[in-house]
Amino acid sequence: MIEIFLLEQFVAFAKNGTLSRAAMDLHISQPALSRSMKKLEDEFGVSLFNREKSKITLNDTGKIAAQYA
Repeated sequence: MIEIFLLEQFVAFAKNGTLSRAAMDLHISQPALSRSMKKLEDEFGVSLFNREKSKITLNDTGKIAAQYA
């Protein structure tokens, strides 16, 4: 079962566009938010992000998931 706070954090990321801004809004650390996003991907069983060296963005699946979240 997906925990509600994971969806709330995911929506915050989608709104803010970066992990650091979303973490600031949520009053949590960026590494904690990053772990939560990985946990959410594991729960869904799909990739939600495009990961580059020091940046993540929503992929097409992530954009759809954000609309439903």
